[in-house]
Amino acid sequence: MFLTFNEQGELDWPSPPLLELPLPILLAEPSLGPNPGRMQEIMTQAAINLNTLAILARDRLAPIPAEAVGLVMPSYTAGSLHLKDPLLSQVRALEILDHPGVLEQVEGVKKRHPELIISIKVPADSRVVERVAELTAAGAEVIHIFASEQARGLGDSRDVHLKDLIRRCHLRLVEDKLRDTVTLLVSGGIALAEHVAKAIICGADAIIADLPLLLALECRLCRQCAKKGACPVEIDQLTVKRGAQRVVNLIGAWNNQLLEILGAMGMREVRRLRGEVGRAMFIEDLEKEIFAPLFANREGELKREPT
Repeated sequence: MFLTFNEQGELDWPSPPLLELPLPILLAEPSLGPNPGRMQEIMTQAAINLNTLAILARDRLAPIPAEAVGLVMPSYTAGSLHLKDPLLSQVRALEILDHPGVLEQVEGVKKRHPELIISIKVPADSRVVERVAELTAAGAEVIHIFASEQARGLGDSRDVHLKDLIRRCHLRLVEDKLRDTVTLLVSGGIALAEHVAKAIICGADAIIADLPLLLALECRLCRQCAKKGACPVEIDQLTVKRGAQRVVNLIGAWNNQLLEILGAMGMREVRRLRGEVGRAMFIEDLEKEIFAPLFANREGELKREPT
């Protein structure tokens, strides 16, 4: 948390691995799609064009082009990461699904590859706030909070909106004085350009786009591919170049709207937007402070001011 220098004026400790992206948006392989291999190629090429990270499942990962190795972020399920995986010496970041021994696993990877940035993928259930605080206190660099496609929590938190879960995690880290030690990524139900700014205002550092990338490819979300049926719009026949350009167009539109919001707020960089809830209006607060007093009387009654 503090900079210390030696007698020569140099940093007294090695600087941690850093990765700066031009956009607060990462790409992730959608859970649907008629041709997963082609989708991975499209995501990889789009990541190259946007200079951002593409999160791809390690168990289905095809050979990565040399120019994309530093932009691919392999995602490992619990127990599937092996320290001798040759990919670990090539990529700059990876993701591990949270499990009881994840911290020991992260420590083992760091001993072999200290330059790697490791993200821990945590489900947005009822334990997410405590778990995020626990992992951050233990030294986690990046935490990915993933929710449902409906922007709701998972398990017993399925009635809680993603924005509330983000705010709770952010405020807990602020309370623990650990917020600036970790990067929070969020995914699940983020489908519009405005959702990027809203998630960051609630406390996220960046968002992860997944299903909207399919919509950019003209997917109808009919889910026929999940039933081994034929894709009605033949996404599996789409060329990699054309598919990647559609993804770039979508993220470009999202970026333009984010720039409009930052300009209206007088901000020059998106990092200043994180946690700035004072610049936003929440429907719960509006209903409580404005609409509730207006409709507090019973129907048919008219409140009169005393004369």
